Amino acid sequence: MPCEAMLTMNKYQELFPVTKKYAYFNHAAVAPLSTYATNRANDFLEDSLVNGSINYMKWLANVAKAKNIAAQIVNAKPDEMAIVKNTTSGILLVANGLDFKTGDNVVIPEKEFPANVYPWLNLKDKGVEVRFVKWRDGRVVIEDLLENVDSRTRLVSISHVQFTNGFRVDLERLGYELKKRGVLLFVDAIQSMGVFDIDVKRDNIDFLAADSHKWLLGPEGIGHFYCSKDKLDLLRLDNMGYTSVINSSDYLSYDTTLMPDSSRFEEGSLNMLGIHAALGSLELIKEVTREKIEERIINITDYLVDGLKSADCKIRSVRENDNEKSGIISFVPNKTKVGELYSKLMRDKIYVALRDNAIRLSPHFYNSTDEAGRLLKIIE
Repeated sequence: MPCEAMLTMNKYQELFPVTKKYAYFNHAAVAPLSTYATNRANDFLEDSLVNGSINYMKWLANVAKAKNIAAQIVNAKPDEMAIVKNTTSGILLVANGLDFKTGDNVVIPEKEFPANVYPWLNLKDKGVEVRFVKWRDGRVVIEDLLENVDSRTRLVSISHVQFTNGFRVDLERLGYELKKRGVLLFVDAIQSMGVFDIDVKRDNIDFLAADSHKWLLGPEGIGHFYCSKDKLDLLRLDNMGYTSVINSSDYLSYDTTLMPDSSRFEEGSLNMLGIHAALGSLELIKEVTREKIEERIINITDYLVDGLKSADCKIRSVRENDNEKSGIISFVPNKTKVGELYSKLMRDKIYVALRDNAIRLSPHFYNSTDEAGRLLKIIE
């Protein structure tokens, strides 16, 4: 039976109008917006409609609010955060910014989302090798990553949560081991930020990026990039813009001295509309608290896994230990074809995904046990 925490969190459903039409189990792809996000966006649009840019300083204050909450979520300092277009933009800042030499290598797991593959493969012309580490029984094993690290390894880049089966990597242990070896750590946190515990200081994370449009419940086109302050000068800035430098409002000084913090990566005008929507989502996460969101998601995914096993489904996700669990469940039905079940669920307005020849479920904290029960009834 669902626990009391699962029942009391259902009150947040009214903030997500999508629930009136769909049982939405696809937050690992693109999340629906809440009224917190749309209210913030609509307020911005109304202000711009009526006042033009008269309140621009207020807009900048809201940008700072968004950065502050994002920083709190990962235990960073606000000046270590930059707002970028997406996760890929953050990865590119590091891939193109580090001073790679011929013979250097980057280590990544196999089956990473392409955003964490192509920027590193694109370094081939510089003579940089990309080492893919195979999974073992559905896991990214830290020992296997470390076996591929040598004296020419500059960086390990890894998703905190794997997008196909939801395996969650132990960042604290990985970061500790890499720091001992003098190897940089980049974390793609798009499948975990806002839900699962990330502490960039404790975990020795040098760089991190995450889009807003998945578990952070924000819009597409807004991402968060973290660069540890002590690693800031390791990144050459290929895309210097007018807001990358100090005294950016002194338009004719042409002083190329870079901003002393991560705001140097914000090279031009920001997407104010998107940032305001993202701010609303961040404020919702702050109100509910990340800890309660994590507890709720673990509870509802455990509930789904138990039901799927009872319905004779094979669970692809590794969930033997609590620290391996995430909001993603990957499974294959034994009684019907994957494609047929996927089509049936979609026809019945239960929104899921197909990934790696399996059905992927990714519920958020506001999903109800009634919705989970509907899904399980169809599968049974």
